[in-house]
Amino acid sequence: MSIAVPGAAFARASPGLLGSPFNPSDASCFTSYYGSIMNLCSTTKTWCMPAVVDAAGPYTVNVVAYAPSVSSSVGCHATGVNDAISTVWSSGMRYVSSFGSGARYIALSGAFVPGNGQLYVCCDVGAGAGVNGLLW
Repeated sequence: MSIAVPGAAFARASPGLLGSPFNPSDASCFTSYYGSIMNLCSTTKTWCMPAVVDAAGPYTVNVVAYAPSVSSSVGCHATGVNDAISTVWSSGMRYVSSFGSGARYIALSGAFVPGNGQLYVCCDVGAGAGVNGLLW
C-alpha cells in the first residue's frame, strides 16, 4: 500500500487566459493554448490577471509558468490594493528559478488584501514564454 502526500492546498485556481496585456496595444503578441497564454512577440511583454479573494488577509499566489530558456523567462508580482486603490501591498518581482519544458512555479508572498480590496498578478513574459495559470 502506498500513500501519496499532497502538496500545499490552494483554495482557488485560474487559467492564465483570464487576464489581459498590461498595454492593450500588445494584445496581438499573446495567444492562448488550453487556457494558458504565450508571448509570440520578439520582446518581453506584460500580462496581468485578477485573483478573486473571499476574505481579507495576506495571500501567497503561485504562478504556473512556462520558461524555456534564460532569454525566454517569466517574472511576476502579486499586488493587493484597497478599495480606493490608494494603498498597495506587493510581493515584489520574482522570477522562475529554472528553465526548460514543463511547468515552473513562482511563489509570490507578501501581497495583503484588506476588506473590500482586490488582488492581481502581473507577469513579464519573455519571447516564447508563457503563463499557464495561478494557484492561491
